[in-house]
Amino acid sequence: MTNATDAELVALTRGGDRDAYGELVARYQGHVYALAYSLADNWAEAQDIAQDTFIRAYMNLEGLREPNRFPRLAATSHLQRGDEVVEKLQAGIVPAARRPG
Repeated sequence: MTNATDAELVALTRGGDRDAYGELVARYQGHVYALAYSLADNWAEAQDIAQDTFIRAYMNLEGLREPNRFPRLAATSHLQRGDEVVEKLQAGIVPAARRPG
């Protein structure tokens, strides 16, 4: 791990440094995965949610006005993906074995 701040890593990522984004993912993947697992209660679904979370965060990185707020961007991306999972659960699209609780 580097000693770079989140803001510095965001700036590097915006400049095309994929390793910098990898550092951001490494910093927050445990937290994002734990949140995803608490929502899905399923290993595979939680992995999908976490991966989608970081893809969405990356795609929205240019719109991040305060680069030091990357964790908030990741959380927002996570919540968007979580809403989709809940909608699928409510619609019965996700098999009962993959449903939480």
